[in-house]
Amino acid sequence: MVRALADLLAETSDDGAPVLPDVAAAWASEEDMPLSGDAAVESVKRIGELAADASEDGRQQLYVWSGTESV
Repeated sequence: MVRALADLLAETSDDGAPVLPDVAAAWASEEDMPLSGDAAVESVKRIGELAADASEDGRQQLYVWSGTESV
């Protein structure tokens, strides 16, 4: 999964368009994801960058979680 997240940064669709915005939109549409629009794209991009760093060294692991604010 870490490698797939890292590869997402350069992945393109059949027509050459980046898939990152589509993946971000799909993640943002999930009920428990507090992201939308540009914030979702930026978050998925940053997760991909972290994954790329982690996958370079097989000993590193990547943990991703989201938090919600209680009122």
